[in-house]
Amino acid sequence: MKYRATVDQQIDALKARGVAFDLMGEERARRFLSENSYYFKLKAYRNNYPRTPDGKYLGLDFKHLVELSNIDFTLSRTVLSFALGIEHALKVRTNNLIMNDSDDEIAEKCLRRAFSGKPQELKGNPYTDSLIDHCGQHPAMWHLWELGTFAQQVCLYQSFYGIKGEKAPLIRLLFIVRKMRNAVSHGNCLLVDVSRGTPSKTRKNKPGTDTEVTSGAMWLCNRQGKRPSSRASGFARALDRLVVNNFAALLVCHVKLVDSANVLHYACEQLGRLAERLQRNRVEYFGVRQGMSAPQNHSIDATLRALVDLTEGYRRRAREKIRELEGRESC
Repeated sequence: MKYRATVDQQIDALKARGVAFDLMGEERARRFLSENSYYFKLKAYRNNYPRTPDGKYLGLDFKHLVELSNIDFTLSRTVLSFALGIEHALKVRTNNLIMNDSDDEIAEKCLRRAFSGKPQELKGNPYTDSLIDHCGQHPAMWHLWELGTFAQQVCLYQSFYGIKGEKAPLIRLLFIVRKMRNAVSHGNCLLVDVSRGTPSKTRKNKPGTDTEVTSGAMWLCNRQGKRPSSRASGFARALDRLVVNNFAALLVCHVKLVDSANVLHYACEQLGRLAERLQRNRVEYFGVRQGMSAPQNHSIDATLRALVDLTEGYRRRAREKIRELEGRESC
């Protein structure tokens, strides 16, 4: 049987594992564990640090755990906002596809193909109960814009292209976005192990999406067709990490699917704030400080730099698209 530990016992356990309290003293740490987070979540960030043979962490201060948790919070909220934007844009895109198709029965065909002709179980809430009462257990395709899950939206989008005998654009990246959205929706931490590889890197015989994500990320950051530099190689290697890979897929989907200049403007502002947070203490806590020849924590430093590179790439591509969209409106 495992017994609960008091905050003091939790701090003692961290100290026994080599965690220092130089940058943040024990009293502040107690307040943080009591008021801002909890031990089980915070200690998970230890996975980013190497250990000695006797199990003690090297170069890890409690403040580093706090910094990673704060960055993770900002990153997760950004991911959730972008995923919701993608979901809405996907509904708009699929709706336009069926409205502009010459087949009057295309919507019903998409429903049958997406769900094998089986009625969809609809789970309501006080905001959608009246719509469920209206359509019963046989919703039309457009009812599912309001009632369906993200997974169902992706299935409907994919079914349209399947009927046409085509592969749906961005479909593999949308699968990644859905997984990442689900993770942050349930409060899962993204940075508990930044060295964690993508499934195709960690599981044998697992079909990978790495090539598609990497090519999208290179396009996003305007690195296609250029001779790889040491920094570019480092960026490509960072894309093998799960969180960087998934974040790249999210940003590529968002900038390619969203056709609202206002939404893109707001997204650029969000990513500007995220980039500032990623960079704020990066050098001090994880990077190459003055007098050092190597980063204090190479994996964290490289991951944060890659995430910043992706935010910058997105903002460049988004501004290009904004100019294009605003140009159409002025015609």
